[in-house]
Amino acid sequence: MIYLDYAATTPVDPLVLEAMLPYFTEHFGNASSRLHAYGWKAEKAVKHARKTMADLLNLDPKEIFFNSGSTEGINLVLKGISHPTKNKIITLRTEHKASLDTCKILASKSREICFAKLNENGQVDLQDLRSQIDDKTLMVSIMAVNNETGLIQDLESIGQICKENKVYFFCDASQAIGKIPIDIQKWKLDAMAISAHKFYGPKGIGALYLNKSIKKMMQAQITGGGQEYNLRSGTQNVPSIVGMRKAFEIAFHLLPGTTDQNNTPFIKLNKILRKGLDEISTIKISYNTDHQNSVPHILNVQMGDLNSEHLLDQLNHRLCLSNGSACNSAEVLPSHVLLAMGKTEREANSSIRFSLGRQTTENEISQAIQLIYGAIDTL
Repeated sequence: MIYLDYAATTPVDPLVLEAMLPYFTEHFGNASSRLHAYGWKAEKAVKHARKTMADLLNLDPKEIFFNSGSTEGINLVLKGISHPTKNKIITLRTEHKASLDTCKILASKSREICFAKLNENGQVDLQDLRSQIDDKTLMVSIMAVNNETGLIQDLESIGQICKENKVYFFCDASQAIGKIPIDIQKWKLDAMAISAHKFYGPKGIGALYLNKSIKKMMQAQITGGGQEYNLRSGTQNVPSIVGMRKAFEIAFHLLPGTTDQNNTPFIKLNKILRKGLDEISTIKISYNTDHQNSVPHILNVQMGDLNSEHLLDQLNHRLCLSNGSACNSAEVLPSHVLLAMGKTEREANSSIRFSLGRQTTENEISQAIQLIYGAIDTL
């Protein structure tokens, strides 16, 4: 099998697994059990993880909150924030379903949800965003890197607009860790959600950054125990927290300052992949990914007029790809991201996503291209 679906999930790094294992068996205590050594050991591990991640992000450890992943973090921020006079949230139609579905629920409960305009590549129209902010606007919620197209939003400009208008800025950074330098101060973020399984950590664990200002506006959505500074109750998942800490460290050490330093191999693999696709003569290939403003790990491709479900059915015993977000896999629907970018249903239904990871090789890319050639001929 050739796995090219790393945007859906990544394998756990062996060093991450090694760090986690003792906390399943040897150091299995509950971090809230503060009257004996087993609890102390677990509590120390959680504190160390919180401080390590905070230091790497240049934050106060009390601004890091552990949870089950970005979906929970997004729900907490969007549902939990409240203000006596402000009730409006501005977001994008290309956001992850965790955001869009939550906003849909909030809209049914009298929260005002507005969508900023996009260009054909999915970049937010900054002028329109600025014009939509008024005295009722509470927060702007925009993801850093799109999970389907790899597009990087202009977070610095968005953050500046929010700061000037005294509006909270929340970012879903699930696809950003280890791919682009994270600069919370430069982006002027008030809140940020991440999931460990997107950067070679375990599934079912994530973290939420909340600065002191926005935290005061939050109401817990899971209560009963007061863990995570009374904002998220429940027994802390110590092995997974330890694993996320290690995965986070590795991601940051691989990304010493500039995107290109870490992404050079991915840039090369992306070029090889596009070259192979461009040489397909039997169908017209076009790209939904903006090569100038995207991470090289993700490439979204329209495969002529072929139905992507039929194409993936031909490939799924040898090649792992996607035609959208893994969170939409229960429904066979055209990508809401591509539709929001102005693609037709037919174009969206003809598109597939390649996503590359640390284990991807040039040989795998070459084999993948040959498999796609064969599948196209069969169809």
